[in-house]
Amino acid sequence: MGGGVIKTVLRKSFLFFNLNDKTYERACSLFSGDTVLFTKGDVIYSPTSYQRKIGFVISGECEVCRIKHDGGRVKLNTLSQGQSFGISTVFSGQDFPTVIYAVRRSEIAFITQNELISLIENIPEIALNIIRFQNDRISFLNKKIETFSAGSVEEKLACFILGEYKKCGNRELDLNRMKTADRLGVGRASLYRALDSLAESKIIDLQTKKIIIIDPMGLERITK
Repeated sequence: MGGGVIKTVLRKSFLFFNLNDKTYERACSLFSGDTVLFTKGDVIYSPTSYQRKIGFVISGECEVCRIKHDGGRVKLNTLSQGQSFGISTVFSGQDFPTVIYAVRRSEIAFITQNELISLIENIPEIALNIIRFQNDRISFLNKKIETFSAGSVEEKLACFILGEYKKCGNRELDLNRMKTADRLGVGRASLYRALDSLAESKIIDLQTKKIIIIDPMGLERITK
């Protein structure tokens, strides 16, 4: 893609959130905006192959996975245009924790560690954006912990649905029952009963491959 498109996409990312035009133009002069093309199935980052850079999806779609001991993948997230990865390891001595695959042909823009340091030193607003972004991630992970520490299957499911709702802000959520049971560490029969219970309580509308959240406050009550 052309440089104009790349700048437009990056402008909407968390790193440059709320910068005025003049400040954003100055920010763009502090990094190269180099991009790399990946084809479907390519590994973009993994615990054994990564660099201290932030990656931004300019086009395409990527999947964030954790690899199980048997070699199977557990999907953690899907990244689309404007979303990013790698911020947690830019200044960390830890290995990259997951594997990121290109679901389809994808173009990724990278900002290096040195470029990020220059951005922070010259534009304080960017440091604040990073802090806000990391705080949001911590809140999201805390909600995940609540999910797995919840008592009943219904509580775990309510925590999970509530976390997904707060992450994307959409009341309509795709729900693969088999994968959800696996992620929550519960049996499918138990998950089905919990789904039916939430539906009977008019908290969710249960459909074939998705759910619609009717009462977010009802989910909150279950998780407390």
